[in-house]
Amino acid sequence: RKPSYIQSVFNSDRSTALFENAKKLPEKRSELLVQAFTLCPWNQKLIQYIFVNFPDERKCACDVAQRFSVDISEAIEDMLAKVYDKPAWTSETAAQAAKAQILEYMEKYNVAESATLDRLDTDCLGRICSGYEFADEAKCKGFLAAIREYQTKEDIKSPFQEKIQARIGQIWIDELEKACNGYESANEVECAKMLEKIRQSYVSDDIKAPFEKKVRKRIEIIWTEELKNLTQNCETADEATCELLVKEVQAHKAPDKMKKTYLNMLERRLQAIWSAEDGEIFDDVYRKTDITDLSSIKKAEEYIRSQSRTASSEKYIK
Repeated sequence: RKPSYIQSVFNSDRSTALFENAKKLPEKRSELLVQAFTLCPWNQKLIQYIFVNFPDERKCACDVAQRFSVDISEAIEDMLAKVYDKPAWTSETAAQAAKAQILEYMEKYNVAESATLDRLDTDCLGRICSGYEFADEAKCKGFLAAIREYQTKEDIKSPFQEKIQARIGQIWIDELEKACNGYESANEVECAKMLEKIRQSYVSDDIKAPFEKKVRKRIEIIWTEELKNLTQNCETADEATCELLVKEVQAHKAPDKMKKTYLNMLERRLQAIWSAEDGEIFDDVYRKTDITDLSSIKKAEEYIRSQSRTASSEKYIK
């Protein structure tokens, strides 16, 4: 040995050789494994072999693996998978017993996560939510409460919570469909009740919107029919009737934009009535006016302007 040099006591090749011999020689296995470990404590296959075949040394094997950054997670996961055996796949009691054992091993061997535990929890939550596709709202809320109480990671719970919420959402949509059933022939009072049920629904506004829109469309149709019926004979109505109809249309609950068409119809009828009446009066004034007398003409024009109700008077004063 040279001065000032450090001689390594580790030898990975010799450790591997001793390890292979240990597997072949049962009577010397323990002794050879100790020697192999001493020569290379980071030998992954060796540490895994000890963990799998020497249950009493598993804690020690895990500690060494962590100390030397040796990955034996596959061996640990295989051990945990054996705990979650076939009976536990369908029995909740057996599954929870297996879970308790897995958690105990994970704590003992300082394991943070396990695919086996995740699979077990997923299976358990699946059983908890069994039949959710046809469940009513009360039962769905019971599912959600059970999911919240179940001890597991949130990212495992989330898919189950989402599909239960989706089922509740569908129930609410079905209720909206039921509430709006027959809206095409409903009267205004029935439509108002439908809108109130829509308003009270728990679904988001964007889901409510199409239901509300079609019911409001039905109300508009009802109002349109009412306004049509109200003004159906306006073309032959007299002035007093037209003025009464104007007041009735203005008082109608329909929006102003909808009423405008019918008010315009009545306005045209009134204009026609006034034009005819004014025409008769102004024709008479015209006949009686001395067109050679400026004073008489001015007096006639002033009268026509003061009494005119329509633009038809313009022909008499131009």
